[in-house]
Amino acid sequence: MIRSRTYLDDRSVPLVLDPSATLTLLATGVASEVFAALENRVLVADLLAAEFQGTPPLYREQLAAMIGAGRVEVRTTDWSDARLLGVVSGSASTTLDDGEAASMFLACNAESMFVSDDRKIERLCQDHCKGALVTCTFDILALKRVGVALGEGLMRCAVRSALADGLVVTPSRHAGWVRDLLLVRKPDQNQNK
Repeated sequence: MIRSRTYLDDRSVPLVLDPSATLTLLATGVASEVFAALENRVLVADLLAAEFQGTPPLYREQLAAMIGAGRVEVRTTDWSDARLLGVVSGSASTTLDDGEAASMFLACNAESMFVSDDRKIERLCQDHCKGALVTCTFDILALKRVGVALGEGLMRCAVRSALADGLVVTPSRHAGWVRDLLLVRKPDQNQNK
């Protein structure tokens, strides 16, 4: 079962990003600022970093810069974990690609919060990593400390970019927040009369 997202309030818990969350956070254009506001260590699997060689140059450059600056740590995948091998072979509904599987098991083994915007990966994480802490990109963006760090205007741009260019669907628990953020109200024209 997915534990409470209030674990995001614990800045000592590392965050492990899967490919979908990494792409969505990079798509915001402010991933580095988001990570700074979080203060949590951010981890990615080595296979995820390798997979990003096929993404648009801007995403590759952002990820490489954050790795180079120590904002994101790359961890080596432990292929000796039998659970990992079971998730990369089988039917499409029960398997993941190497980068997704490596990310999921890194989160299971690192006592961390797993960040994924893919419901299939969330489900498989629940099946293979009992008690795993799982969250999504919008849970992170909706944190008060992230909102304060970005400000409303930059947050609005980040959420628009995440929705347009990322791999995210707005979770129902954040639909009102996203709607209110993106709905730019014009000042009442009768107010000045």
